[in-house]
Amino acid sequence: MALPRVSWPALLVILVIGLSSLLSCKGDLDCGYVPPAWCTPQRDPENLPVIKAKLSQREDAQPAASPDGEHLALVSNLNKTPSIYEMNLHDSTRLRLTQNYGGDWAPRWSPDGSEIVFFSYRTRNYEIYVMNRDGSNQRNISNNYASDSNPDWSPDGSHIVFQSDRDGDSEIYVMKSDGSDQRRMTTDPSRDEHPSWSPDGTMIAFVSYRDDRASIYSMNSDGSNLIRLTVSHGHDTEPDWSPDGGGIVFISTRDGRQSVYIMNSDGTDAHAISGSTELNSNPDWSQDGARIILQSYRAGLRGIDMINVDGTGLRRLTDHSVLEE
Repeated sequence: MALPRVSWPALLVILVIGLSSLLSCKGDLDCGYVPPAWCTPQRDPENLPVIKAKLSQREDAQPAASPDGEHLALVSNLNKTPSIYEMNLHDSTRLRLTQNYGGDWAPRWSPDGSEIVFFSYRTRNYEIYVMNRDGSNQRNISNNYASDSNPDWSPDGSHIVFQSDRDGDSEIYVMKSDGSDQRRMTTDPSRDEHPSWSPDGTMIAFVSYRDDRASIYSMNSDGSNLIRLTVSHGHDTEPDWSPDGGGIVFISTRDGRQSVYIMNSDGTDAHAISGSTELNSNPDWSQDGARIILQSYRAGLRGIDMINVDGTGLRRLTDHSVLEE
């Protein structure tokens, strides 16, 4: 049977659409989840609100407070490519720390504030990098063909926990801060991601889809004693331990929006601290434990906010980004 003929104009349209799809979401990335505005290697929970918007100015995302409480590390597309900046919290001046065509995400300060760990697509593969706080000496420490992302330091700075899909699905791994001794910590066939190390070094909180929805779990730092901390009808993601280890901040959709919640480290007393009119993500504790720094989309504007742990005192830290429908 003869194959149907395809005209050159039709073939060209097909090729353009296919190429556009490949460029918009590389690999196994998901690009529909509201925060951040750029594709990142994470599974996007189902039924989250989606805003169809076009970024017309800059957007700031993924804030991390420095150990001295004086600066933020954050991701910004101020120069079109997602790059890591250091921002002074007193005068909002910025220093660009990374600059490449692949994009850099998820900065986290070392406990002594001398280094920053992050992940990058600069080699056309997601890898974990470490650099000095001034942006010098950037080095790939994961060096694996798979996607490695969302790193966090151990409290003594000797190890880094991260997620990787090198064994099929996304699992939690730990390595020494120089990249050696890489070990798998979770073995469930479902997806495990977004690890956060407790300040005493004994536990790791992370997100898992092993119970159909994104829920927050904890385990000992050696991978033992798995405990489910959240059970809700929504998705619970992006956990971050409080500096004293007594609480965990996270994002939940249990109220129908992406809201900031705080719970005790054993999962009890989970309560929202952000309003129901914002879309929030990437929460991080201030070093004094009194405030939460987060990425927020509210009143048609996206930027970095700070809020007290009791839900009062919400204020914006970065310039507004304008989004057009």
